[in-house]
Amino acid sequence: MKYKVGDKVKLRKDRLFIPDAEESIKKTNSNRIVTIKEVENTHCPEYYLVKENHFGWTDDMIECLAEEYKEEIFEPILSRFELLDI
Repeated sequence: MKYKVGDKVKLRKDRLFIPDAEESIKKTNSNRIVTIKEVENTHCPEYYLVKENHFGWTDDMIECLAEEYKEEIFEPILSRFELLDI
């Protein structure tokens, strides 16, 4: 398991799997930042429970830590401001 309780992670849009869920539920949960509240490693596959919903999420459904995602998005923007000396 890559993540621990308390980590904020970004869910992957292309790996979202919620059996029998309506399309609106799938869209609501994709590309979303969630907080891990429990690591369930007694089952196969191992999964995470999050505070924001009641679904189980596996490592391959999570893209990265939210911090890494924010850096990836904001770093190019911040460097442009530095060039402009703002």
